[in-house]
Amino acid sequence: MKCIPAKRSKKLIVLRWLVQRFEPGVRYTEREVNDLIAQSHPDFATLRRELFDAYLIERADGVYWREP
Repeated sequence: MKCIPAKRSKKLIVLRWLVQRFEPGVRYTEREVNDLIAQSHPDFATLRRELFDAYLIERADGVYWREP
């Protein structure tokens, strides 16, 4: 991925593609999430936040997961 789309509809397409890297129900540390996202784009912090804000991943106490 070259850049993060600004348009919400296009951004959601990218986020839905990106969230497929996470196994449903598996718990990930923040570092593991960053590493998975960084494989596609260097701005992992923004994309991690966007995934959470779009309700595609959940988080609590520094642990992230994707609902089944």
